[in-house]
Amino acid sequence: MKRLGLGWPAAVVGWVLTAGCVGTIGDDDRPEQPSLEPNDFACTPGDPSATVLQRLSRSQHLAGLHQFVASALGSADDADTIMAALESTITLLPLDGSLDHARLDQAVTQGHVDAQYHLANAAAAQILATPERRQSALGTCATDADPSNDEGCLDAFIRRIGYFAHRRPLFDAEVAFYRDEVYPPADGMDARAFQDVIATMLLSPNFLYRLETEGAAVSGRDDLFDLSAHELATRLAFHFWDGTPDATLYAAADSGELLTDAGYAAQVDRMLDDPRTTATFDRYYAEWLLLDDLAPMDTQLGTPTYDAFVGADVPSAELRGRMIEDLLDLTRYLSWQGDGDFASLFTSDLNVTKTADMAAIYGGVPTWQPGTEPASLPGEHYAGVLTRPAMTATGSVLTHPTLRGREVRRRILCDALPPPPADALDNQPQLDPIMTEREKMTALTEDPDSSCITCHQWINPLGYSFESYDGLGRFRTAEVIYDDDGSVIASLPLDTEVEANLEAGDDSTVADGIEMSAHIAQSNKARACFARHYFRFVFARVEDDEIDGCELETIRAALEEGQSLRQVFRNIAMTPTFRQKTLAD
Repeated sequence: MKRLGLGWPAAVVGWVLTAGCVGTIGDDDRPEQPSLEPNDFACTPGDPSATVLQRLSRSQHLAGLHQFVASALGSADDADTIMAALESTITLLPLDGSLDHARLDQAVTQGHVDAQYHLANAAAAQILATPERRQSALGTCATDADPSNDEGCLDAFIRRIGYFAHRRPLFDAEVAFYRDEVYPPADGMDARAFQDVIATMLLSPNFLYRLETEGAAVSGRDDLFDLSAHELATRLAFHFWDGTPDATLYAAADSGELLTDAGYAAQVDRMLDDPRTTATFDRYYAEWLLLDDLAPMDTQLGTPTYDAFVGADVPSAELRGRMIEDLLDLTRYLSWQGDGDFASLFTSDLNVTKTADMAAIYGGVPTWQPGTEPASLPGEHYAGVLTRPAMTATGSVLTHPTLRGREVRRRILCDALPPPPADALDNQPQLDPIMTEREKMTALTEDPDSSCITCHQWINPLGYSFESYDGLGRFRTAEVIYDDDGSVIASLPLDTEVEANLEAGDDSTVADGIEMSAHIAQSNKARACFARHYFRFVFARVEDDEIDGCELETIRAALEEGQSLRQVFRNIAMTPTFRQKTLAD
């Protein structure tokens, strides 16, 4: 969730008021109601939507480059060394910038083109930089002064490394292109020309994009195709590992085993058990929950109010990362070890904290040893991801309930919020300093005569319910108000009871963040939103409710049935759509 590490100056008041609704201000100054997405999807069986040409994400590009270098030199250790040497060039490759999931960023800018060019040439130079590397890459036939084997040596080199650049065996015409067009005729073996071949391969659309052009047409049609074995291997690898196929997956593609139902299922299950899949889904959960937006916990140290607030729990620079790791340890356990389902993401009280500072944030609980069965957190104070410090901490004395509520509304419920009214910053009331955050936000945003209430009536209750957690994510029963010198001037009782308002007509009353989380866990709206996020993560595009309704409903229905998260993640790879491509009209 978006977090601020600030006090209550006018700038923060303005941010809170304008952050409630988001979008572009239109002609009408008064915002409309939030757009509430449907709870389920209409499934009309038919063809999948057209397959789009996808640029490799930054992480996929670098994973492919590492595999290519390792295959060229026959050594993963040498590839590690070269990737380290390329670090300054790698930094030129733009970060993926989608506000939703990184894979959705399919922009190709001049920055991408320039970085790809420099990286390809630098990698080629590194691969052939020393006699030892040239020997490893080219073989003895390139240095034996015997011209009779030069053509065979060149072809073998092109086919061997080209396999990993194209992620499939090269066609004869492609071998001829690299041999006759890229590698110029020369007397003897020309190391500089070999470098041109390597760089050209790393700049090929086959390397930089996910090209799917080989599969056979389905039932004689000319617009629907099954993926080829190597295309399928690549799609699986980029989905589950955010990288390229390994030797086992390539072997299954080479033999055709991957195109059999049994062989395909075996590979999917093997990949689900691989640590690379866990790492990939760490990124999924981090993007879904906006964990990268968590503020540092130590930047306000040295200010009297913050020092008084944190007390003995003085945060280190590492605490932010440990909060994120703590939440991801929970999602890892539920997804891959504990047979957790969708509801458990919002209700689990398992203690998976591994460090003493995080244990203190939870009230002095024992630390957890990975590989053992986690105990429950005591006191019934924490349940699921929304109550964990990574989701509630702000790095400040304040809790910002409106910002908390906004991100639950957007990320957990997938509601589109309209833009703020043009007069949001006008006529702000004077606030008594001895007020709770809920009282302040009620005064600022919930005046019945104000246009702000249109959005905030939907946003604020979600945030208020989590006011039992302070700016370090610690459970609290009262809100302490500090003076500028750090002295306590008031301790006010908390009011966390709200109407849930997850959707129109939802007048359920919940007592606090625990009950709100449980209410969300049973919400079809939240399940539908999770289905949208997972679809976007899988297919690297925004869903079309009509064309993609069956895939979306498959995910949502599995969540409603209580299938394990592992099974939900497996299901989409087992649908026919995952193994097919459709051409655009």
